[in-house]
Amino acid sequence: MREKKRYVLVEIYTEGDVDILSVFNLIRSQLKSFIGEQRFGAAKLQFIERSGNFMIMKVGHRFVDELKLSLSLVSQANNKFINLAVLYVSGSLRKIREIMRGA
Repeated sequence: MREKKRYVLVEIYTEGDVDILSVFNLIRSQLKSFIGEQRFGAAKLQFIERSGNFMIMKVGHRFVDELKLSLSLVSQANNKFINLAVLYVSGSLRKIREIMRGA
């Protein structure tokens, strides 16, 4: 049976420009340390795309709450303070992109 996935739209508040991939790697490491390596593999966290200060990630539906907690633990990237806010969670990438264009 196929695993259900959720797309998570995250807005990045920062003092300047930050590298999105370094932010994503920080999120990955926080999630891995929080839930452990075995469950991290089951979470199947993926970076989908970015647009301006927005980032879309894909995660298994059972790990959305753990991802939200991991986002709250990330506070610095490239020596710049950042704040990550989850704007929307959906099972459809099209719906997430509509929300991103309207935000």
